[in-house]
Amino acid sequence: MNMKKKSIVTIAALALCAMAVSCKKADKANTPMAAEQSLYERGLGLASEIYECAASKELLDIMMSDYGWETIQSEGEAVKKSEPTACYELHPDYESFILSVTEEEDWYKSLPSGVRKRIEQGLFSSVFNYNMNVRGVTHLALSSALTATALFDSTELQADTTYLYVFKTSYPVLVTFIKGEGNAILANASLVFAENLINASSAETVTETLFTNPLYHVDCSVTQVR
Repeated sequence: MNMKKKSIVTIAALALCAMAVSCKKADKANTPMAAEQSLYERGLGLASEIYECAASKELLDIMMSDYGWETIQSEGEAVKKSEPTACYELHPDYESFILSVTEEEDWYKSLPSGVRKRIEQGLFSSVFNYNMNVRGVTHLALSSALTATALFDSTELQADTTYLYVFKTSYPVLVTFIKGEGNAILANASLVFAENLINASSAETVTETLFTNPLYHVDCSVTQVR
């Protein structure tokens, strides 16, 4: 696909997305107010969006050229939506991890809470990207391309948290819920290319896969919520 054609297709795709958002807003305005979805349901909806994107050759060609689609095809059933079997809530103790590798404990603790929060969120992304890079650069790029985001209001979330959605024959999806002002919630979802997390049935498997490798170990509280 030449650059001119690719640019036209990209603009068209963005326009379609904008139209879809407008339609959803219009539908919402003309229908009775629905009951508030739970965080679990919100995250499961984002997981479905990711699997839909993984099934779109056109989308992956726009975002990654031909090699993205070829890699997805080689994954077979693991990138196709299947029955959800579990959901784990993750609370990694990044503060303890940071303090264990720095001699400036007072310096870190003196930082404003908002700054510490951003550092810990960045560390979470780094840990996630490291694990994806183990599979190779293509899978790392795919994990960045196959994402979904939602902004919504919810009274359920009291503090930032992360859910790992596990499926019977599919790769899991990681969804981070970030609390904003008032009841605003930002949810970011990513596909996790980890074979031993397919149909994972224990918190120990989740911890060992996501937070332990030859370079580091991060203590993490893992609770099964579904």
